[in-house]
Amino acid sequence: MRPRRALTEPVSFEDHAQGNWDSAIALVEYGDYECSRTRRSWLRLRVLQRELRGRLLYVFRHFPREAIHPHARLAATVGEAAAVQGEFWTMHDYLLRRQQALSAPNLARYAVDLSLDRARFERDRISGEIPERIERGLISGQGTGVIRTPTFFINSVRHEGPSKLASLRAAVIAPEHGNLSNPIISAPCHLPSAEPIAARWSNRVRDNLRGALARGMRSHARISVEFCEADSLGVGG
Repeated sequence: MRPRRALTEPVSFEDHAQGNWDSAIALVEYGDYECSRTRRSWLRLRVLQRELRGRLLYVFRHFPREAIHPHARLAATVGEAAAVQGEFWTMHDYLLRRQQALSAPNLARYAVDLSLDRARFERDRISGEIPERIERGLISGQGTGVIRTPTFFINSVRHEGPSKLASLRAAVIAPEHGNLSNPIISAPCHLPSAEPIAARWSNRVRDNLRGALARGMRSHARISVEFCEADSLGVGG
């Protein structure tokens, strides 16, 4: 049976996310801290995030595969306990850098390394809320057909290609996901300087926005309206 391709749990403010929430592209990863492929994709994603410079919203969801990675769930709880103190991404990076040292004693030490409140960290780590959050990630992944890590979804559509940088880069700039090379539709308004501002909005701006919509504006795109003087462009009213 072919895995489902659509993300069943939409991105929300409850997710761990990096980037601009108004970005044209949302890239969701289901990952496992003890998975070597997740670690390699982490290094590639850092390059992609630098390249896109804020035009990408990156979301990480836990998908510990305990059958083959016995420390994965415990590492996920450590990440969530750090999140309570506002340090999820710091711990996220720390865990992936130290993937070969995810035993319980090491994980406890990482809270000290990051100067977290140790007592609070331990209380949060064993609280019921954190295991529930990790379980929600697993359930949402399984409901979407995730069977391995990392698995990516781009604007809620499953990425079927490899997790190599070139493949991910090509996928996020594909036209069906909204071309990131042109994420903003610009509708220049050529207006003579003598026209009153009310007429500019009621006539030319309206027409240019209609033109932008007719050219295929996507629902996640933003509209930028540029006002300019017709005289400076050498065109008449």
